[in-house]
Amino acid sequence: MIPVPNHLRRLAVDAQERKGFVCFSLCCPCGSETFFLEQNDLSPKEKAAERNRSKALLRFYESCPYGFTYSYDDEGLHYWRFLSALGAKGEREEVFIPPAPLTPLFAVVRCRCPLCGETNTVFDSRLHGYDAVTSSDPPVPGGEATYFRLRTKHPVRLQVEIENDPSLEAFNNNSGLAFTEQQYADAFTWIIIRGISSAGKKVKLFDCETA
Repeated sequence: MIPVPNHLRRLAVDAQERKGFVCFSLCCPCGSETFFLEQNDLSPKEKAAERNRSKALLRFYESCPYGFTYSYDDEGLHYWRFLSALGAKGEREEVFIPPAPLTPLFAVVRCRCPLCGETNTVFDSRLHGYDAVTSSDPPVPGGEATYFRLRTKHPVRLQVEIENDPSLEAFNNNSGLAFTEQQYADAFTWIIIRGISSAGKKVKLFDCETA
């Protein structure tokens, strides 16, 4: 059977293989079968900065009847407005546009138990999945995940689906690698996380191709 990724084995229950996927539910060591799901995101302050930048850019574009240009240097991106019908051949003035917040270049999804408060990482694109495990480069830069947004208003049961080659032998043959069982388990090509309400309704909460 397709293996459960190593970092999820202490939480995984009822694993079953279905059409190239291994599907399993999560259960906290304390016994809770429901979780809050959280995903890294821009903070409210960063979201506000992003909105302010978008508004400033819109005002800038609307105030350039003769066109505009921009330039790069060590300080970042600079915006310039042309002041006459001569366009780039005439005078120009620089217009300040607030810098954009640094958008995370990676995804981190974690589950938090509502009973004991334990938090576990379900997926980190820098560490888990085919590209992360097979890459010889260091993890993608972009800082640490410092703010997490709730993906569920209430605790729900979580079902995880992992796509992978059906066996270590097939994986090594298809990839040209010589992975161990442990490496193979973490080199999955797709992850889907679904929430299941108390009424049994399933909602896809996270979906990521990792190869």
